[in-house]
Amino acid sequence: MSEADDLFKKALELHSSDKAEAKRHFTLAADAGHGQAAFVLAKLAINDRNYDDARRWGLKAASLGDAEATEMFNAADGPDAATVKDSEFTRAVSFYEEDKLEEAERSWLRASAAGNYAAMANLANRLRRRGRPNAASQWDYLAAKGGIVSAMVNFAAFAEDDDSPKEAEFWYRQAAERGADDGMHNLALLKMKQGDASEAEFWYRKAVDAGNTSSMCNLGSLLEQRGEDDAARAMFQRAVDAGYARGGFYLGRQADRLGKQDDAKKWLVHAAEAGDAESMLVLAKRAFYAREFEDARFWGLRAKEAGSQEAAELFVQIP
Repeated sequence: MSEADDLFKKALELHSSDKAEAKRHFTLAADAGHGQAAFVLAKLAINDRNYDDARRWGLKAASLGDAEATEMFNAADGPDAATVKDSEFTRAVSFYEEDKLEEAERSWLRASAAGNYAAMANLANRLRRRGRPNAASQWDYLAAKGGIVSAMVNFAAFAEDDDSPKEAEFWYRQAAERGADDGMHNLALLKMKQGDASEAEFWYRKAVDAGNTSSMCNLGSLLEQRGEDDAARAMFQRAVDAGYARGGFYLGRQADRLGKQDDAKKWLVHAAEAGDAESMLVLAKRAFYAREFEDARFWGLRAKEAGSQEAAELFVQIP
């Protein structure tokens, strides 16, 4: 094993306990010709938002034969990070508009490595669609730190799925306070999970004011649970009026509970015809219990085709 390899191994051993000493060993290894050590330094510089150092170490890693560094820093358009982050982002947008997704991803990667926060968010979206949530979350985190609100929401969702509710709440709140209605809505959902209905209602109302139709339905359900049927109905209707057919499901459910069967069917059909699988399933069940088997089969199969697992189980034997 070479001296550079020994230094790199020592740096890895130190990284969890003494990051400063680990960085010193990575630097010694890189200076001794270790390409992977140089690439680690490039990634550490990106995390510190020191993009000139990132590019310097990235280019050194590429010159030493590190394939990943070559992919990330192989941009010859400009001599510095500031030039690369703009030129590669522009190129990525052009590639994306031409449906050249692999080329777009490579250019977003290079622009991200040079410090373009919008590129980081776009790269994260692309990686997420390709089934790489962990890699996406790293770029979302950096983009969120750089002020990209959509990345704040995406990283918060990742953190929530990763059972890190405090981190999720922090980033949802950051997005919500910057006016993102999906941040408000998701923060409200999280507060409901935590049993804080009062703060959840606050954020649902803020999201409703911002036009979030899912929050209209969730706030309506919260009001309904408190026995405020008229206020709930108005909120569900507001969602429908805003073009959110799912509101019809909630209107139908409420009408059914109140014994208004004609209204219930009208709203469930409204939502089902707009593609709401749960409304289709409810209509199938209602028809079945009413011994209207053709209607039951019609809505049941539509619910199955729309992705309802329960419908798929109920109608498994129907071709």
